Amino acid sequence: MEHNKKQHNSQNFFSRLWHKHPILCTVLLMIPTSILIFWLSLCFIDLWTNHGATTVVPNVKNLSYEKALKVLQEADLEVVISDSIYDLKKQPGEVVDIFPKPGAVVKPGREVYLTIVSFSPEQVILDVPVVDQSVKAAIAYLKSKGIRTIKIVRVPSQYPDLVLSMKWDGKSLNIGSKVPVTATITLEVGQAEVPVYESNENL
Repeated sequence: MEHNKKQHNSQNFFSRLWHKHPILCTVLLMIPTSILIFWLSLCFIDLWTNHGATTVVPNVKNLSYEKALKVLQEADLEVVISDSIYDLKKQPGEVVDIFPKPGAVVKPGREVYLTIVSFSPEQVILDVPVVDQSVKAAIAYLKSKGIRTIKIVRVPSQYPDLVLSMKWDGKSLNIGSKVPVTATITLEVGQAEVPVYESNENL
C-alpha cells in the first residue's frame, strides 16, 4: 500500500513538473535520447565500414587476368582495370602492375587497380603523307608510329627511292588510315630502269 502511494506521488510529481516546466522536461528527455541515437549510429558505422577488419593485397603480377581476378576476389577485394598496354613479349591479359602494391593491408571490399597487357594490338592512325616521300623518311615515320614490319618492293620508275604507294593486306593506305602496330606495311619504291642495249653485228 505504501509502495503504491509512493509511486502515485512520484507520478504526480512528474506530472506537475511537466505541466509547470514543459520545455525543461523536453530538454531533459532529449539528452538520453540523443545519447542513445549517437551510440546506435556508432555501432551502425562500425558495422557498415567493417571496423577493424583487414585483408592483404596478394601478388598477382604476371598472372592472367582470369587467375588474378579469382585470387583478388578470394581476398575480398574489388577489381578494376585501370589501364592496358601492348607488349609483344607478354601474353594478352597478363597483369603487369597492381595498386595498391602487393602486401598492402587494406579494408575488405577495397578497389584494386590492375594494368594488363591488351588483348588486341595497339591501333595507330597515319597522319602524315608517306606516298611521294623518300623511302628513308617513310620508314622513319612508320617506325615512330610503332610499326616495325616494313616490306620494300622495288618497281621501275623515273623517280628512284620515292615511295609510289603504301599498302597493308593488299589495300592502299592514305592519311587517316588506321592500322595495328603488328601490321606488315608494303612500300612500293621507285627504282631507276637500267637501259638495255641491243647488240648489232652490222654496226
